[in-house]
Amino acid sequence: MVQDKTLTQAVAAIPQRSERQQDLQKLVGSFVDVGILPQIRNVNNQILYGRRGTGKTHVLRVLASELKQSSKTAILYIDARMLGSTSQFSDPMVPLPARCLALFRDFLAEIYNALLDHVVNVAPPEADRLLDSLNELSSLVTDPVMTASAEAMTARAVVKNSDKAEGQLEIDARFGLKASASASISQSREQEETTRYKITEQDKIIFPALSASVAEVVRGCGSVLYLLIDEWSSLPLDIQRFWLNSSNEPSFRFRR
Repeated sequence: MVQDKTLTQAVAAIPQRSERQQDLQKLVGSFVDVGILPQIRNVNNQILYGRRGTGKTHVLRVLASELKQSSKTAILYIDARMLGSTSQFSDPMVPLPARCLALFRDFLAEIYNALLDHVVNVAPPEADRLLDSLNELSSLVTDPVMTASAEAMTARAVVKNSDKAEGQLEIDARFGLKASASASISQSREQEETTRYKITEQDKIIFPALSASVAEVVRGCGSVLYLLIDEWSSLPLDIQRFWLNSSNEPSFRFRR
């Protein structure tokens, strides 16, 4: 039993979890690699399993620190417990599609912020164009999708008739009377068609446009986007199954 109160207090003050250690250099300095880091440091999508407290967060934060050493990488570390729409995607009374969409929007907001910082820091030659792409990405994430559908169609035809008659009488001193007459009938037809459209708002995200915007920014910076998601198990189990079983995978590189 240690009797030195100063030493005891110093040991007790050591953060026991990596997410509580704010000094990244201390995390890197205290990291002991047992062979995991070389296996996950690549562009493949991977899942890192382990019991609570086995060092998964420590590995991810050290990995992020090493990847940041290259200007060609955009790193995004997300703690799934800190996402902003937790009350929406964790509510079992909300339909599953709406819950998944709320969670997806949270991830996209984090991606937008990370790419914006990356464009500003890298300052590529076409930075203005890439910032416009990011604005488009923001609109795709937040704005509802507007669709127009023909609701009703009406047709109207109008026929107009007009009659015209003319008469003329001339008196000539030598030849007497001279008369002439003429008549004409004209007809015109007008046709008009009117279509009424219904505008509806749909709360969804068009994935091809979204993927194209992200890919354009990443390519414009000449970089690779790494997405490190921590505390995935904190998400509701039904949403986890929906995401992991989805065949729609982004065209940019990310890590789970």
